[in-house]
Amino acid sequence: MSCTVDCVKWFCKWANQDHHSEETEILEVDFEHTIILHTRMAEVWTKMANHCTEDPRGVAYARKKVVMYANIPNKVQKMYTNTRADADKANQQAK
Repeated sequence: MSCTVDCVKWFCKWANQDHHSEETEILEVDFEHTIILHTRMAEVWTKMANHCTEDPRGVAYARKKVVMYANIPNKVQKMYTNTRADADKANQQAK
């Protein structure tokens, strides 16, 4: 009977660990995609700012968007780094 209980506990722990690993991978990919997306959007708005020179309001709006999108990847990268550090700390404490 003890072996059955131990096996069930082991499988539950393994399933939880597997689920945690999967969720971690998903979050890592989400962080990466967010950084790539906003970097690309900053590039697109930069091109738009450089090509709509006939309307100063359009240029100003496009430059505003460039600043907005250019700042997001830095913030996301910092959040990712902090989140990884917190997760690593939590994993060390759990062991």
